[in-house]
Amino acid sequence: METSVQIHERWQDIGDLRAVIALIASAGIAREIESLLKAALDGNGQCVLTLARDGEACIAFAFANRGIGLESGGGYLWVNELFVKEEYRRRAVASTLLASLEAWARERNLKRIILAANPTNRAALALYGKAGFCVESAAWLEKELQDTRMT
Repeated sequence: METSVQIHERWQDIGDLRAVIALIASAGIAREIESLLKAALDGNGQCVLTLARDGEACIAFAFANRGIGLESGGGYLWVNELFVKEEYRRRAVASTLLASLEAWARERNLKRIILAANPTNRAALALYGKAGFCVESAAWLEKELQDTRMT
């Protein structure tokens, strides 16, 4: 397997956008992927999409965005999603994606990388632990904001 990893800050640089959209959809993300990618990857450096390919085939992705925290003492990278196609798992693809995100964050002098994982996903926790992440206790809270525009 010849895996390559590319980091994209602009959607125009992705190449085969349809293949990337299909990969993201296979991860169970069914929203308006194309318009969201184009809005996020507008070249302002706030969001990054990391793609792993086996030849030309898209096999994994990580999507992250920059944030600033007072408690963290500056900028950080929040990893929103990390997905590897099942047949490519346990082949160091996710580790390679994380390493490329870490290099990207270091180049921008970000202070830390933050992500969330399901506490029952032992494989993910082992992956993140091996990559140097520390497990901290937290509760994931979310509030859906309804569209308040008048129709």
